[in-house]
Amino acid sequence: MRLQVQRTSPGGIASYLEGVLDRQSVPAIRRRLLGVAREIGVSHMLVDLAKVSAIDTAGVAMLVELLRVLTEKRGKLHLVGLNEKTTKMIRLSRLDSLFHVDTHLESES
Repeated sequence: MRLQVQRTSPGGIASYLEGVLDRQSVPAIRRRLLGVAREIGVSHMLVDLAKVSAIDTAGVAMLVELLRVLTEKRGKLHLVGLNEKTTKMIRLSRLDSLFHVDTHLESES
């Protein structure tokens, strides 16, 4: 799993994931993304999942935790680039109403 994080604006972070987001890759990705989300001044985060080939429940749980951290700060989490597998896993978890999914934004990577 590869992760690239960059500041996009004051308070804005974009993260680009590539590979399989599963119980093996989540711990390292989780530490990095939650660390960034908890930084002072970060108010919104875009997570680009366009290059995520598969996601399991550990990956979905990490996204929920990231959403919780940002919501507590009155911030926002935007998911972009969801493929059919990722969308299906989020829907099967019955969490699709929790996430703000931007279908009109294109990947910038």
